[in-house]
Amino acid sequence: MIKKIIIILNNDEFYDDAQLLARSFFVRAEIERIKKDDKKEDVFKPVKTVEISSDGETCTLNLNAIVPSAGIDQLTRGQVHDLFKRAMYKDISASTGKTLPWGFLTGVKPAKRITEIMKKNPEADESAVRKKFEIMYMVRPDKSRLAYEVAENEEKIMGKRLKDKGFSIYVGIPFCPSVCDYCSFGSVPVDSCGQDKVEEYLEALFNEIKKTGELIRDKYDKASCVYIGGGTPTTLSPEQTGRLLSCISDNFVLGHDVEYTFEAGRPDSISKEKLEVLKKHGVNRISINPQSMNEVTLQRIGRSHSEDDVFKAFEVVRSIGFDNINTDIILALPGEGPAEVGRTAEKIRQLAPDSLTVHSLAIKRAAAMTRSMLPEDLTEEDTERMVRCITDLANDLEMKPYYMYRQQNMAGNLENVGYAREGKESLYNVVIMEEVQDIIALGAGASSKFIYKDGRIERAINVKSINDYISRNDEMIERKRRLL
Repeated sequence: MIKKIIIILNNDEFYDDAQLLARSFFVRAEIERIKKDDKKEDVFKPVKTVEISSDGETCTLNLNAIVPSAGIDQLTRGQVHDLFKRAMYKDISASTGKTLPWGFLTGVKPAKRITEIMKKNPEADESAVRKKFEIMYMVRPDKSRLAYEVAENEEKIMGKRLKDKGFSIYVGIPFCPSVCDYCSFGSVPVDSCGQDKVEEYLEALFNEIKKTGELIRDKYDKASCVYIGGGTPTTLSPEQTGRLLSCISDNFVLGHDVEYTFEAGRPDSISKEKLEVLKKHGVNRISINPQSMNEVTLQRIGRSHSEDDVFKAFEVVRSIGFDNINTDIILALPGEGPAEVGRTAEKIRQLAPDSLTVHSLAIKRAAAMTRSMLPEDLTEEDTERMVRCITDLANDLEMKPYYMYRQQNMAGNLENVGYAREGKESLYNVVIMEEVQDIIALGAGASSKFIYKDGRIERAINVKSINDYISRNDEMIERKRRLL
């Protein structure tokens, strides 16, 4: 097994391409960079050599990323990078005998590439669009089918539900009952920081909501979506939750058909009293995220709830009258293979949520979990069995894939996919993927996104630290004001 990747490279511009693609082949490996200073060459040959050490633990990539003028200068920057990745992919694949489901595509949004092909070839049918996508990026047919279906469903959702001059609101609550080992969101255990800090945070958040509401009053019509995420927003008390939702409705105009999501991610943090507050304030979509229905796994990743807690949470949410429940699960958690995923799928089938978000474990620098904890013994066949298990589950629940994204360091080189019954899709998720609407984001670590008529996208990112967010609250508001 490859444990170390040595990248020898002469051009900083191509380093991200090189390390992302190398890590797609060897997801558990560490990377060492060696910089070289070659003279420009007349021939564009990105990969000089791919060498695997005799012990099979080190892969050395000797890369030449100099872009010569002859024959290349008429290509766009993106096309040049694709040329580099294509050549690198083919050489690594030839040396290892391994291919990747998504070919050399390293971007976050595969369906967006499909949409671009559709727009450039309006007369092309599904078969032609998919074939072009497969050839361009060396993508497997089953993945092109998934990307096409997602792109098609996104277009339908936006056509039905997206409003002119609308916008979306995101509010972050960075507190959790405990922090899961795979989490990189900067959440804080609520008991360790205390209620005084929670109140201090809410005071700063309410100030940001109020002043941002004043800034955008004449810019937009009504909010299409409100998404309260985290963290675990249900760590707030019923009284705190009521104040938060009142502050939002007092300072933003919400459409009569607004999609209003509240993450109740940890089932052990849900109560009837909190849900009644949510219902009273117009929340109409709840997310309950067990991640796995195997209790040994839940303990291993730092979650304190049980399988029974999930069933009880669903029961009380349904009893309050919520008819749109999303459930998140994660594939390839430590110690889990096809059998464990199959058990989770069977329990989710019994719960019968209205939508399902399936994540593949992705290791990030801020998480307690490291790449070495990714499943080592999962074969390609195991991965395919897990994917088929989830596809069968979605079909049984009459759900279709409607949004998708990929991340670095994903187990099995898979993807995150949202499935939903018709009419239960999250417009907010589509808005994020397609970047078709401004998002006003509030709270620590929240990232606002502004889409301009010329296609430019600008972001106003709030600081992650709760203490910094509180002390620099006016600066967070000013960052938005400069872009509005």
